[in-house]
Amino acid sequence: CYIKMGSHWLASDLLWKNYFLANVKLALFNDWLFFDEKVDNIMNIEPAMLLMVNSLPQYVDITHTLLEFLFLLVDNYDVHRKEMIVWGAATSFGILVRKGVIRSLEPLISCSLLSPLLRERLSTFVSTSNLISCSLLSPLLRERLSTFVSTSNLKSCYEGFI
Repeated sequence: CYIKMGSHWLASDLLWKNYFLANVKLALFNDWLFFDEKVDNIMNIEPAMLLMVNSLPQYVDITHTLLEFLFLLVDNYDVHRKEMIVWGAATSFGILVRKGVIRSLEPLISCSLLSPLLRERLSTFVSTSNLISCSLLSPLLRERLSTFVSTSNLKSCYEGFI
């Protein structure tokens, strides 16, 4: 099937705007997807979190769009490595809190201006019980991850924001 775009569509800013917006959001969250604290730098994941938290009072649409995009990436970016992506993104939230980039995730989770479904998804996503549960991490992945993360380190990573 071939659809020829008219010159008025190609000349409009609409197509290019969406393309660039998607690439900007992907650039913000790319390092979150496979984040490993031992190899990666926290400065790579900090900008997206600071943008989301600092946009909340006045520009809630930015935070809403970024969180939606993050969950879209987690669900669809690479289905063969979904467990690693979930692990990387959830670990990113925990490390940002633990390192003091933000005090807690409470401003994101309790912001009444954000969609209730989005807030619920975020709180479920970052909860310790879901990270450790079998439904989220397969035994094979848990075995691989245990080589560089102990259970006590995992729990301490998430103590500050639940």
